[in-house]
Amino acid sequence: MEKDGVWNRIRADYDRARRGAGGSGHTGWLRTLSRPGFACALLRRMQEAVGPVPVIGRPLRRLVWLWSVYAFGSDIAIEAEIGGGLYLPHPHGVVIGACRIGRGVTILQNVTLGSRRPGRRRRR
Repeated sequence: MEKDGVWNRIRADYDRARRGAGGSGHTGWLRTLSRPGFACALLRRMQEAVGPVPVIGRPLRRLVWLWSVYAFGSDIAIEAEIGGGLYLPHPHGVVIGACRIGRGVTILQNVTLGSRRPGRRRRR
């Protein structure tokens, strides 16, 4: 995921949200930017962008995460790796734990993904 680059993932998220919002024509970008799902995905990408900044990156990333939790009622773990093209049509109640999610995924409201204990595999 890291090789994609944050800006490329933001672009993929935007393109996916624009298709989902019916964003054609000259006002399509405004409809896309005003959707809560794209705002939630953008906050997630902001976490990825500020994380590597020396000294202030980790606390700033945590503040952006907290803002996202309060704004959307969604908890997307900082440890989660999410590819570009993330589409959250209704971002409320989404919980994503430490997991890896590929490109071009749609996640609907009240969905929980991830493991109970990061780093541990479940026995079968």
